[in-house]
Amino acid sequence: MPLSLYETVVGEIIARSKDAETPMLGLGAAAEEAEYRSVLWESYVRTISDVDRLWADGERGQKKLLEIGSFLGTVSFSLKKLGYDVTALDIPEFHEVEQSRLTYQQNGVDYFGVNLRNGKLPFGSSVFDAVIACEVFEHFNFNPLPVLAEVNRILKDGGWFYLAMPNQAHLRSRIKAMLGKSVRDPVSTYFKQLDRKENKIVAIHWREYTLPETVEMVTSMGFEVTKKYYFSERETFKFPNSKLMRELYRLCKSAALAVPSFKRTQVVIARKTHSPSYDFWFTEANS
Repeated sequence: MPLSLYETVVGEIIARSKDAETPMLGLGAAAEEAEYRSVLWESYVRTISDVDRLWADGERGQKKLLEIGSFLGTVSFSLKKLGYDVTALDIPEFHEVEQSRLTYQQNGVDYFGVNLRNGKLPFGSSVFDAVIACEVFEHFNFNPLPVLAEVNRILKDGGWFYLAMPNQAHLRSRIKAMLGKSVRDPVSTYFKQLDRKENKIVAIHWREYTLPETVEMVTSMGFEVTKKYYFSERETFKFPNSKLMRELYRLCKSAALAVPSFKRTQVVIARKTHSPSYDFWFTEANS
C-alpha cells in the first residue's frame, strides 16, 4: 500500500532529523531523540492528518498555527512542509539550546521559549487559526485553566484547539491500580528531573485526565467540542513472569481493542465559540 501524504511528510521530517550531526537538545542524546520520534510516528501522522482536515483544500497558506510544547519539532515541521504558517513554543530550557533554535530556523518555524506557569503567551489576541498541544498538559505541575484561557485569547473567533494527551483511564493504569501500584511516575523520576545530566526535565506526568474531564475543562473555557476519540498507537505490555498474570494481561490487551476508554491516548478537537470572563486569582500557593 502506498504511503499517504501525511505518512510521507512525517517520514521525510524524521529521516532528515536522523541525518543531523548534532542532537537538538544538546545533551548528546541523538539515539534517544531518534527513538522518541520513531515511537511517536503514528501519533505524528494522526495529528497532522487531523489538523490538515480542519479546513478545505487550498487554505493551508492562509492559516496560522501555533504548537505548544513542540519539543523536537516533528509536528511543526511537518505542518510547515504542508504549507502552513507555523509558530512553535516550548520551555525556555529547550529554547536556550542553540542547536534547537537553529533547527527550527532551518525549518522556517518561528520558535519561542515560554514558561506556561506564568499563565501568559507572548502573542496578541485573535492571532491564530489553530493551537495544537500534543502530550503537553499532563506535564503541567500547575493549574492548567489559565493556559486554556490564553489559548482562547490568542485564537481567532471560530479558531480550532487540538488537544491530545494520555488517557488517565488507560487499561494499564487500571491494572496497576487493581494491583495496588501507583499509576504515576516512580519517585526515582523526581531525582532524575533535578539532575542536569538527565533528560528528564519535563518527563514527569504530574496529572493525567479522563476524556470527560478534558471535555469539561475545554468547554468551560469558551470552546465547543466538535470531535473526541481515543487512540492507541500500539499496546506495549511487558508481561510479568507469573503465568496467571501473563494470561490476565493478554486478556486485558484484547479488551483494550474492544473498549475505547481502555486506549492510551485521548484526542479532543474544539472550536472557539466565545471568550470566557473568569477573574482568576493568582497567588504563590495556587499557581
